[in-house]
Amino acid sequence: MLFRSSGRVADRAALDELCRRFGVAAPDPGVSQFMGNFGAFRLIWERHAEFCSWTFLVAGDSGDPFAEPALAQIPRDWLESLPGERLVGIHVALLPRDRPSPTLDELGRYFAADSTTASRVSGGAAVAWTDFREHGDGFGRRLIHDISLTPRQAGRLVQRLLEIGTYQLLALLTLPVAREAAAALSDADRELEAIIAEMQRLDHDASERRLLERLIALAVKVERLTAGADFRFGAARAYYALVERRIAEMREQRLEGFQTFAEFVDRRLAPAMRTCESTAARMNRIAERVERAGALLRTRVDIGLEAQNQALLTSMDKRAQIQL
Repeated sequence: MLFRSSGRVADRAALDELCRRFGVAAPDPGVSQFMGNFGAFRLIWERHAEFCSWTFLVAGDSGDPFAEPALAQIPRDWLESLPGERLVGIHVALLPRDRPSPTLDELGRYFAADSTTASRVSGGAAVAWTDFREHGDGFGRRLIHDISLTPRQAGRLVQRLLEIGTYQLLALLTLPVAREAAAALSDADRELEAIIAEMQRLDHDASERRLLERLIALAVKVERLTAGADFRFGAARAYYALVERRIAEMREQRLEGFQTFAEFVDRRLAPAMRTCESTAARMNRIAERVERAGALLRTRVDIGLEAQNQALLTSMDKRAQIQL
């Protein structure tokens, strides 16, 4: 859940309320992570820099791994009152090793056939499938078939799959910011070109001052644009690095007939991140050009002032000689 204004206080209040309903001791104030057993389910709550995650775990033995998700055990009114904006929701199903691997027909019922991604993971100890899509209930799906996972390996694998989906969408939050910034940078670039062209035609001090005012206003505009977008660009780089690291930690092996997680992310996420990087670089270049143009214009103004001062001193010297 993404934070909004007082989200940090509200999400902690929601956790306390859930603990109160099930008679579970709430964590101490100020903690950023909590794990608790609520009987019908287990909860892992984590607070991050700009979002918090709620992970619910239940044991099940259904023929359809997504027929009854873990959220079915959670009070609906409590779920609907959760604060913040839901960024991503994912159902993860872990099939036991004594159950046969799902057939292509079964996978076709769980995932979109044209975008199913799969690979052997954890050095061949499991197989994981997804389609990186949101289904009718508004949630994505991840399916894992345990071949020889240890309990710790299974927990780490589930966590990595959840983090890949979460960090991927958090990184993509920067793309709309980059597109808006690109349009504003185009306007700033045209304004800067016009100012530089006019600098070559200056003929009096009033024009220099007027042009300097325009350049200062443009510098303020670019600086405000940079300040507004710089955090998101930095966050996108960090989230993208986390996605790549989590994929590398899964130790993928190709499953014949399917694209791997790394291939999917490289095709879908990498171009968006390159767009963000190029926009950030362009923003820095325009800021540098505005600074150079300002320095040139200020130098021109200073030279003009020195010439005026020199002429004034010469006039004063002549008057002093006449007086003498």
